[in-house]
Amino acid sequence: MKKILMICEYFAPQNQIAAVRPTKFAKYISAMTEDEVTVLCGEPTGDVQDEILLKDIEHVHRIIHVKSSFEFKIFNCISFWIRKFFNRSGGKLEDGYVNDAAVSQEKWLQRFLLWLMTKHFLIERKLYAKSALKTLRHATNDVFDVVFSTFGPINNLFAGMAYKKKNPKCIWIADFRDHIYSETVHPLSYKKYTEKLMTKTENSADISTAVSLGCLKALGAENSLKAHVVTNGFDEDDLVNVPEYNNHINKKFTLAYTGAVYKERKFDMLFDALRRLIDEGKIDKADLCLNYAGGYEQELMKQAKQFDLESIIKGHGFIPRKESLLLQMQSHLLILLSQNSQLIQGAMTGKVFEYMMINRPIVAVIEGDVPNSELAQVIKNGNFGICCERADKNDVDKLKTYLLSQYKHFKNGEPIDYNPDLNYRYRFSYEYLSKRIVKLIEQVK
Repeated sequence: MKKILMICEYFAPQNQIAAVRPTKFAKYISAMTEDEVTVLCGEPTGDVQDEILLKDIEHVHRIIHVKSSFEFKIFNCISFWIRKFFNRSGGKLEDGYVNDAAVSQEKWLQRFLLWLMTKHFLIERKLYAKSALKTLRHATNDVFDVVFSTFGPINNLFAGMAYKKKNPKCIWIADFRDHIYSETVHPLSYKKYTEKLMTKTENSADISTAVSLGCLKALGAENSLKAHVVTNGFDEDDLVNVPEYNNHINKKFTLAYTGAVYKERKFDMLFDALRRLIDEGKIDKADLCLNYAGGYEQELMKQAKQFDLESIIKGHGFIPRKESLLLQMQSHLLILLSQNSQLIQGAMTGKVFEYMMINRPIVAVIEGDVPNSELAQVIKNGNFGICCERADKNDVDKLKTYLLSQYKHFKNGEPIDYNPDLNYRYRFSYEYLSKRIVKLIEQVK
């Protein structure tokens, strides 16, 4: 029996999509082996709990919540005032992030504050990692055989690396559920730091895993024998407690989107296709409904207004995952937003795998200037729906054809056309993915 430590920021029952990956790995690794899994994670945030993930906790040996040190809290407070001063100096913060485009190169104060924020952030995250390991020492005397740290945030990577340094015999799996650097949200100085950090990670970690090949490439690890693609996935057990919807057929042709709406991820191509079909008299606008669950309804309405489609939007706000799954099950098509550009490639949102589980056609809308994204390949290989990429000028016409075809099935009272490759789909189940993790651990000499 091995003792496994999982280091993550989000874990069940937090109602965050980022909590799903570590929770499911902990569940299935515990279930298929005799190993004990201890989870070291952040304090629960928010009032809404994920009832579905809550039942997975029973498989975990122990959950330890990090207690932030006084030193960390002081640095966190200082960070708040640095950012406030940065805004007053004329800098621009978007969604809490700042990059080189947010500062004026002529203003030395802004450039200095940008440098200071980056340095301060890294020190703050290292202090949090130090707090995490201190909390762990106070909670248990166990020495772990395997440490699985999942990025982000970056403090999990720091904690995994520090534990490996103190316990060199343990197997360290450095997992990345996202890109460690993005030009749109980080300054160039941060990129230089993460490149050095990834070299240290490659030298220290026994195994590196990432959600996509593009993510591995961004980490500079695509040619490493220790690096592997382990995507996000789905767990059909999640549907056991979702109430039946009695094969309810919506009176409207219903699309659903759950999650965030960013400026890099837009509905424009979908709305453009729908607008053209309406103007051509091929689709009745009164038949359309787009269910949205999330905290970005104003941004969605702003995008819909450009195409005179505000009336089709039905907002549900931020709802528990259980209700979100039911909303998806009651829809005809599921909308997915992503990007694939020179700056970011290999974005593989966990939402696509949740959609696979729901068994509804996926309509993926991908912004960016690079065609043939990994996400598009997955959807095509599994026959999960259609992918419309900004980089391919013909894709909006293809999307029009697809939407019209599915709309005709709806108007004729026929089932929506959906015939996925179930064998290919199983490769994205957390049961299968957890088996891969266990096998990778066994192969470490």
